[in-house]
Amino acid sequence: MRLDGVLFFPVTPFGAGGGVAEDVLAEHVAGGVAAGAGGVFAACGTGEFNALDLPEYTAAVTTAVAATAGRVPVFAGAGGV
Repeated sequence: MRLDGVLFFPVTPFGAGGGVAEDVLAEHVAGGVAAGAGGVFAACGTGEFNALDLPEYTAAVTTAVAATAGRVPVFAGAGGV
């Protein structure tokens, strides 16, 4: 697979209650894709991967996948501690 465009590493935003701000993330990812991102790297490239618990990680990746609406691939972090 060849990726065209900028590879986009959105920072996972958190709300006042401490959980993933899914609405903010969705808007950010959709905007990045609209601006020409060739792929989205969710919850893996900006340092938060090791700090997310499984529900937060799942929310971030699921939200990113939904926000791209199949327009570009989404890559999710794997490994961690």
